[in-house]
Amino acid sequence: MSLIIKDVFMIPEKESETHKPWMRVGIAFINKDSSMNVILDAIPMSGKLHIRERKTKSTDKGAYYENK
Repeated sequence: MSLIIKDVFMIPEKESETHKPWMRVGIAFINKDSSMNVILDAIPMSGKLHIRERKTKSTDKGAYYENK
């Protein structure tokens, strides 16, 4: 089984109609038993995290994703 890595993001609360970018704050690893280990580089003030599949380098926008 290959190592499955996911990215962990902090999504800012919406303030007015301006869209703020998502900020990558860590990574998550899927274990053999389907549990998950999360390693954070920062802790969001809201306490809310979003974990999603890692994008390939050809389509990766880096550490930021547009919040739409």
